[in-house]
Amino acid sequence: MDLAKYQPAGTAQPAATQPAATTQPAGGNETGVVIRAGGVDSRIGPATPRPVGAVRFFGINSVADVHQVVFVIDRGRTMELSESHGNFFKLVKHQIRITVRQLKEKQAFHIVYFSGPDDEPLEMKGRALVLATEKNKVAAMDFIDDIPAQERTDPLPALKRAVAVLKDPAAETTTQPTTKPTAQPTTTAPTTQPTTTAAADKNKQIFLLTDGDFPDNDAVVKFVKENCEGITINTYLIGANLPPTARDTMMEIAKMTGGIFKAIELD
Repeated sequence: MDLAKYQPAGTAQPAATQPAATTQPAGGNETGVVIRAGGVDSRIGPATPRPVGAVRFFGINSVADVHQVVFVIDRGRTMELSESHGNFFKLVKHQIRITVRQLKEKQAFHIVYFSGPDDEPLEMKGRALVLATEKNKVAAMDFIDDIPAQERTDPLPALKRAVAVLKDPAAETTTQPTTKPTAQPTTTAPTTQPTTTAAADKNKQIFLLTDGDFPDNDAVVKFVKENCEGITINTYLIGANLPPTARDTMMEIAKMTGGIFKAIELD
């Protein structure tokens, strides 16, 4: 099967016709992007070189070479109901397709969509990491196309699934690259328990995206703090008039785990 049919229409337009996008340095782990009203396309964000093995999502490269990645994506109804800025849900689907197409075959990935607290997360078939072969990429495109939006938004069930997938011992034997980083000498190991950030394994990453506050922001932060040691979480907040509390929550999650926060604001 060929991935060509999933290429978005119009990506070959001249640069002058593309919507304006400017980066705004914010210090720390934050990367801000403001998008002019009227929509965005696959060229969103700065055209920075993509290091070998990095994962680029919404124009931002991951902080390190990634071996295993899980996308945890909001499918709440508000993602598709913006009256003035278009359908965020379609835009996010488009960006996930772009990212999946760029994955290297040695990289392993999984996709989990979340909605309400009583709804089971929607996952790719197999509910586990798969290598980024062309066959698996095509299966991912079909999965993305079939995802509907729902009413409410609670990421905890999906985050729990993402962590379970990344910590599954079977994933280590079936998806781990043959070349592993050299272990640090035991003499240099700290004598105290490392923080979540210090312990994060840059090779295992979650890309978490939503458009606003969660039902319980504190519960999400608590879960990450207690369960995500060894996992880097990159967070993305998309929409217009982004709530300050949502921004703070997503920035805190990224900071705790050594990830990157990105605000995609539609003005």
